[in-house]
Amino acid sequence: MSNYVARNAWVPVLLIPNRVNYKTPTNIAFATDNRRISEVALKQLSEWTKQFEAFTHLVNVHLEKTTSYKIRNAQIRKFKDMSNFAYKSVIIESDSIEYGLNQYVENNDIDLLAMVTAHRSLIEELLFKSTTKEMVINTEIPLLIMHYED
Repeated sequence: MSNYVARNAWVPVLLIPNRVNYKTPTNIAFATDNRRISEVALKQLSEWTKQFEAFTHLVNVHLEKTTSYKIRNAQIRKFKDMSNFAYKSVIIESDSIEYGLNQYVENNDIDLLAMVTAHRSLIEELLFKSTTKEMVINTEIPLLIMHYED
C-alpha cells in the first residue's frame, strides 16, 4: 500500500519503516541519477533541510566506471544553480543502485533518504525497474519520495 501511495501521489510522501523509530534528520541523502534535477523537488528538499537544519548529501550511484570528474562537475553546476542549502556531492560505484545507496546510508549516518520518481503508465511499470520501489521495500531509514513535474 505505501509503495502505491508513494508512486501515485502528487505531493511528497514520507515513508517510515515499521521497525524504525523516527528522529529529526540531521543528515539527508538525496539520491540523483544526474539525468535531470527537479526544481520542485529541490524546493521541497530545501524546506526539509532548513526546517531540521540538516546537511544534505547529493548521492549519485554509477553501475559502471565512468569519467566521474566530468559527471561530478556537471552535477555540481546544476545543483549549485538550483539549491540554497549546504550539501556535498558524492559519486559512488556499485553493482546495484539499491545496494550502493544502502551502503552510503549506513556508512554516513544518514537519517533520511530523499528520492525523486516519475509517474509511470501501466506499460512503463511493467517494462522498467523502479529504483524507488526497490528502496521502499529495502530501506532501513525513513524515505522521502518526491515527484518530477509531469
